Amino acid sequence: MLPGSSSTLPTSNTWYDGRGDALLLEETEVVGIEKPKKQLIDWLSATDCGLKVISVVGMAGLGKTTLVKKVYDDPSVKVNFDHHVWVTVSESFRIEQLLHDIIMRLVEEVKQAPPQGLETMTDVGMRGFIYNFLQNNNYIIVLDDVWSINAWEAVRYAFPRSSSRGCVIITTCSSDIANAACSESNCHKYPLQPLPARESNVLFNRKAFPGSSCPLYLKEISESILKRCQGWPLAIVLIGSLLATKNNRIEEWQTFNQSLGSELEEDNLKRMWKLLSRVIITCPTI
Repeated sequence: MLPGSSSTLPTSNTWYDGRGDALLLEETEVVGIEKPKKQLIDWLSATDCGLKVISVVGMAGLGKTTLVKKVYDDPSVKVNFDHHVWVTVSESFRIEQLLHDIIMRLVEEVKQAPPQGLETMTDVGMRGFIYNFLQNNNYIIVLDDVWSINAWEAVRYAFPRSSSRGCVIITTCSSDIANAACSESNCHKYPLQPLPARESNVLFNRKAFPGSSCPLYLKEISESILKRCQGWPLAIVLIGSLLATKNNRIEEWQTFNQSLGSELEEDNLKRMWKLLSRVIITCPTI
């Protein structure tokens, strides 16, 4: 079963909830990540002072969290900042909890005790603490999986805009949230796209045929299955991993392909969730 999933399997008429599936992608060497990684690092490496906001936007399962995590952990990025904070923002976030989490990450990094009275501190007080803590320091803050404009509005003024070099990276599925964050004067937006055909094929073969290559007799059906994924890394990883258990038996591949059905008339996001739901129903032990 997937990390974060429940014991109840989705039906083919429900959308699969993909939150938390970044864990699955992080365990995979996702292909096609070097170009966006380089672009984000280039933006982060600019030495201009003030607050810089970078929004990485795209549908769930494209690998936004994986991409930003690789950038965040890159030594060339780490060395440029005094403080490093990663916070995952839940869909049902509370302002006080989000600010509390940022404070705890900040003080834990420098092995400092939390501020006295933190548990009863107002959101205004917590914003003030974060601001003073970061003032005159270089910092990078990642707000991962932002579902609401309110989440950004709740924290944006906690980050100093002068006398320091600060960067906030947001990952989100919503263009509205990405645009709201880009109301800052120094902002970049990176729309993450599905993988091109070549990279999709590389990733699929890596998962479906580990340590080998696609047999000729499976090439046509592999292309048919891969086409349904439309460059969606999460679907490619899940389906490829499942097919790797079929021991290259063409009958099982054909049965699986037929079980996926066809939702080509539906919008991409809904179709992808349905496709993923069917995969999990087929193999609940993934």
